[in-house]
Amino acid sequence: MNEVLLIHHCANLGGASKSFINLVDFLSSDFKVTVLLPNSGSKYIYKEFENKNINLKLIKKTIPTFSYYSGNSSIFSFGFWKGILAWKNIFYWKNLINNISPDMVILNSSVLAPFGSIINKKIKSICIVRETFLEKKYGLREKIKIKSLNNFFDGVVFLSDYDKNYAKLNNPETIVIKNTLSKNSKKKITKDIACEKLDIENVFNVLYVGGLSKLKGIHIIVKAFDQIPKDNNINLLLAGNLKNKIKFNYELKQKVYKVLKYKKYVYKKEVLNKIKNNINIIPLGLQEDMSTVYSASDILVVPSTKPHQSRPAFEAGYYNLPVIITDYLQTKDFVKDKYNGLVFKPNSPTDLFKKIIKLYKEDDFRIKLGDNNYKNTIEEHNFEIAKKEFSKFINKLIFV
Repeated sequence: MNEVLLIHHCANLGGASKSFINLVDFLSSDFKVTVLLPNSGSKYIYKEFENKNINLKLIKKTIPTFSYYSGNSSIFSFGFWKGILAWKNIFYWKNLINNISPDMVILNSSVLAPFGSIINKKIKSICIVRETFLEKKYGLREKIKIKSLNNFFDGVVFLSDYDKNYAKLNNPETIVIKNTLSKNSKKKITKDIACEKLDIENVFNVLYVGGLSKLKGIHIIVKAFDQIPKDNNINLLLAGNLKNKIKFNYELKQKVYKVLKYKKYVYKKEVLNKIKNNINIIPLGLQEDMSTVYSASDILVVPSTKPHQSRPAFEAGYYNLPVIITDYLQTKDFVKDKYNGLVFKPNSPTDLFKKIIKLYKEDDFRIKLGDNNYKNTIEEHNFEIAKKEFSKFINKLIFV
């Protein structure tokens, strides 16, 4: 049985990690799988691997990264330079891969693309581009990313036709394999039971998933709800990390962190105050099991401030929810206006408010969109189909 080494640069609870868990599930029945993860992550992630037929290694050394994609941190951010400075560990990682000596190495993000340069050419390699490209930027960082993808890998997997067509790679084999539902996705329960389990009202519930992330647009949806009359039976359910984590004390490290993160801290504090003062906004916080939350909702809103891959958009489809999403060229692969959802103008709470009210008032239209989103999810984000495509792609590269 051929051995596949999977490398993921973070172990936080989020869409990329859920997709990584799916990847492990794709391959563990057909290949011997070894997984490398950082040892400083969410317990949820490690728990997911406990009973899987894999070899899990937790690594203390930071993996070198090169962050550039739509919605990433700026070149002046701590996260960007943390990844750059980790290149001092390059020989550690090179020796680690050589000692494992797999038949295939798969990197689970395009932020690892330059890392492909250290993989022994006798070992086949794949990079998964989980992040979408910025539109027509063509700067130095983008050139480095595309050149790395083009020159360092035998295969590159994209999540959308948009990104595959944008990159225009000519050296590696390329394929589009869309994100999928989890292997054990839970079935929808009735809305009244779901609302009872969450201890919330069974009214018209609008769901937002993304915590306090500015990229995911929590301030946009909160401002949209400022325009909704308080006597309407419309509530906003907020899922994700809603804690403002920055702590201030007199240690030098915290003082520096305060300076670097102060703007973000103030932004989150302002959003949290708005949430606190709006009785129609229900903070649910982090949810390990989203099936109950989706079942309690009527629509999903994805008000991102920049284009990015939105896993909740197709997860919502499994629960017959339509999506209202920011109108970007990059997201048209996932949500088609007036087919399985609606689009609204970027950074416009007013336009978002209008679309919410439209679906609130037009039951038949909303149900039709939700049914179409279910069909889209089952046909385009099917676990078993993606599993076969991925295994076939790997075998094609290994046995060239």
